[in-house]
Amino acid sequence: MVNYAVEHKASQFTLHKVFYHRFRKEYHWLSTRIIKGCYRDAVRRAKPFRELKKKGMAKTDKPVIKKVTIIFSDSQDWRIKDGVIEVRTHRGWVKIHYRVHRQLYRYLYNGWRLVNELKLKLNNKKILVYLTFKKDFEITYNPSNVVAVDVKR
Repeated sequence: MVNYAVEHKASQFTLHKVFYHRFRKEYHWLSTRIIKGCYRDAVRRAKPFRELKKKGMAKTDKPVIKKVTIIFSDSQDWRIKDGVIEVRTHRGWVKIHYRVHRQLYRYLYNGWRLVNELKLKLNNKKILVYLTFKKDFEITYNPSNVVAVDVKR
């Protein structure tokens, strides 16, 4: 899918038209949300590769995917509670236990909100979990905090 996205400059919509029925037939147990996460991931990987290739900085003709990333883009497919991240699969809910870290508690209990997306990266025998947090801030204008910068070409 990533190779197709690079070669054809495909968007998520185009990838859906080309790959959806093929994925549903071959991987009938996958949910539609997971397949749509694959489109998003392919487009996210293809765009920077095309830019590097255009600048002549790409080392290969096609992008190389070294580590598998699973993206759950909808909060219906995962939840976090009591030191466990639960992920919905075709076999039901799977529990992933994580090590407690104080930074996580700072984000969870100090006004930060979890974003709907969860990323799991497989790294040897470990699973790296990427949680994204969001917080709304009020910014007040103060003229003494403005810094002017001149840019010369």
